[in-house]
Amino acid sequence: MARWGLILLGIALLGGFSAVWFGVVRPAAPPTTLGLDEPGAVDEPAPGVTPNALGIRDEVDTSQVAYESGPPADGLEHENGRMPVLGATSKLSAVVTNRGVGTRARIEFTNGPNKGLVLGTDTEGRLSETAVFPGFCILDIAAAGQAVCTREIWLRHDRGRLLRIDFGFDRAVRGRVSDTDNRAIVGAVVTLDGAPVSTASDGSFQIMQSASGPALLIVQKPGYALWREVVAGNVPEFAITLREAASLRLMISPLHGSDDEVQIYVFPRDGGPRSRLGTEAAYPWHLVNPIRARPGTTVTLAELPVGSCDVVAFHRFGRCASDVLLSNTRPAELRLDLESVPLLRGRVVEHGEGVACAEISLLSANRIRATVRALGDHANFLKSQPIDLLPAALQRTTSDRDGTFTLGDWSDVADDAWLVVERPGSAGRVTMSLAQFRRTPTIDLAP
Repeated sequence: MARWGLILLGIALLGGFSAVWFGVVRPAAPPTTLGLDEPGAVDEPAPGVTPNALGIRDEVDTSQVAYESGPPADGLEHENGRMPVLGATSKLSAVVTNRGVGTRARIEFTNGPNKGLVLGTDTEGRLSETAVFPGFCILDIAAAGQAVCTREIWLRHDRGRLLRIDFGFDRAVRGRVSDTDNRAIVGAVVTLDGAPVSTASDGSFQIMQSASGPALLIVQKPGYALWREVVAGNVPEFAITLREAASLRLMISPLHGSDDEVQIYVFPRDGGPRSRLGTEAAYPWHLVNPIRARPGTTVTLAELPVGSCDVVAFHRFGRCASDVLLSNTRPAELRLDLESVPLLRGRVVEHGEGVACAEISLLSANRIRATVRALGDHANFLKSQPIDLLPAALQRTTSDRDGTFTLGDWSDVADDAWLVVERPGSAGRVTMSLAQFRRTPTIDLAP
């Protein structure tokens, strides 16, 4: 499904860096938000909820999804016992209906710590309580004959969450978009529940909300910072003021030994602009974060809000953090010099011969704790932004022609990591703790 995002506008070479310009494009399907104590989301399991019926079990089989970001509910079996998988301390259940009648639905985590996890309801629209990682998440809910509905949800540690969605909910939402001088902004794109409309000559708009629950309304106009509003309750009309946008040029330093993507986040120091009620961030940061770019490239971000921000970057071989002041008068520039982490080197063999293209994963047993520790002072943003699992929690690589491989050593924040090695098309798989790997860096897949 197409969604708001960043689109490549141009590529050039500049000072040894590959330069990439990004802008924001019209969303095809909008996100919606579920507040903490609002009717769309209840912090308790649904009574009598039955197992889902899309062939996706509530207890996720780690042999199938161990290498996905979705949380395994069990341990990986190996010759010395089981790898503990901790951190999936939140529980999600759901009831999805179409005009009050239960309907089969597909629920996919598209952003956040559970990214890649797909769940399904039964024919009555019910999803039984399922263990998931806590944190701020973006979900896509699809039901037969309905447009995909996107929801934001904060999953709390050691709490259950009941998600209620009713398709066929029709309500007109009206408003006006203007600049800081109260001049109407013509042609701003307003999106709610998958249907974009453009503002009229007087800046006004009317759009239909088609799914129940507090919805997220997003406004975009080139040259202005993006805006978000939560549509909940009986608001007669929204008065939305757009402000001139800032831009940020990020220059990522080269990193020897890997051209894997760097995962970059921009965090507003003061929380950024506030929405109409002052309780919600007025900028949809999830449409920007995470920025993914390769070492040695330059990325330019547009349509950002003005203000002081921290920029943090993570790569499996390095990390860095810096700060920048975003202004609407001149583009900001920031060079990200990744500080290398220690390296882990090993070799995969079978019957004494090196194994090429073996798949190696390094997973923290408690991936949320590893992500929180890696974020450090920025960990509180897990409550307000969907932050994907960081390299400290999950790394993947493949062996080269002679079976050798290299991983980043994040044991300063994830001392409970486990290594999983397997050869595609082969039944051979080895799972060992990081401590075992340090003692025996040559891994033999032979039975």
